Amino acid sequence: MIFKVSKANCRFNELSVGVGQTATSTSYRCDHCSVINTLTHSAFDKALFKDSSVFNQDLLELINAVRKFERGHWEEFLDFKCRGCNSPVRVIYEPNEFRMGCHYYQLKLVIEAASAKRTS
Repeated sequence: MIFKVSKANCRFNELSVGVGQTATSTSYRCDHCSVINTLTHSAFDKALFKDSSVFNQDLLELINAVRKFERGHWEEFLDFKCRGCNSPVRVIYEPNEFRMGCHYYQLKLVIEAASAKRTS
């Protein structure tokens, strides 16, 4: 599987999500099937500072070969599968503290499959 990197504004309707922001969720439009996938700020909260993924190791290696997230540069990631076609998607975002322990998230990049091959 081949992956491509896109700016978040190409796929998401909101780029700043969470506490103190206008939006508490954002919608991702799949490039393959056009299904809308909604991500709430709590999905980003759960992924914050975690290294776990919904993808298997082989898929992670392919994604990281294209663009690895850089925690040293305040980047985090959220992995999910499109609910329409099951295509793998990684969102790279930057967490920002609004108030002590409350965050908002700036979406930066999307890593997604360049072809619509289904994954399990």
